[in-house]
Amino acid sequence: MGTATMQPDGVLTGSVQTGDNYTVYFAARFNAAYTAATLDGDALAEGVEVQGEGLGVLLTFAGLNGPLLSKVGISYVDAAGALRNLDAEIPGWDFDAVVAQHKQQWNEALGRIEVEGGSEAQRQSFYTALARTQQFPNLISDVDGRYPGPDDQIHQSERPHYTQFSLWDSYRGQNQVLAEIVPEQYRDMLNSLLDFYRQSGRLPRWQQAQRDASHMSGDPAILFIGDGWC
Repeated sequence: MGTATMQPDGVLTGSVQTGDNYTVYFAARFNAAYTAATLDGDALAEGVEVQGEGLGVLLTFAGLNGPLLSKVGISYVDAAGALRNLDAEIPGWDFDAVVAQHKQQWNEALGRIEVEGGSEAQRQSFYTALARTQQFPNLISDVDGRYPGPDDQIHQSERPHYTQFSLWDSYRGQNQVLAEIVPEQYRDMLNSLLDFYRQSGRLPRWQQAQRDASHMSGDPAILFIGDGWC
């Protein structure tokens, strides 16, 4: 199920409910005026929500001069949270500045490990793997600290809250790398798992958003916690 609303100030908000029974909310800003309609041709009126299975929205930017820029934020809490996240993370419209900022952040992230020797292809392979290692787990909490729990309640946390723990896949090596190069973030990840336990009564096996998809078998969260302890 999807929803979409064209707000009076031009922000497009909406949500997508997944087959795993959690909802992702979004908010999008554009640097030009637009009109919107569903793929069936029904125009969107300001402030009126449209919804449906397989919902798609077509945006038309008439009289556009120059590049079209868009910014999209997401939240697992609500559309208002998605908009706050968006405005906090990308407040302006300087595309080149955003690119430079994120390039610097990735250089810092990859610079946590310095390798010497080998071929250029081998070093490229190493740093590609290091980049992928740091792409998960993901934040589930908004900039204001809110996040959804497995008990279907909205909780508040003073620390970043994480999700997308593919625990059965990560215990062999990713856990140890993260615990070594980003120990403070790893601590927040451990506390996120413990909060999941407090709110649901058990640790997850393969967490997606606030749900335990329970892919695979075993008890890999114990290894994740043990690596942090070590």
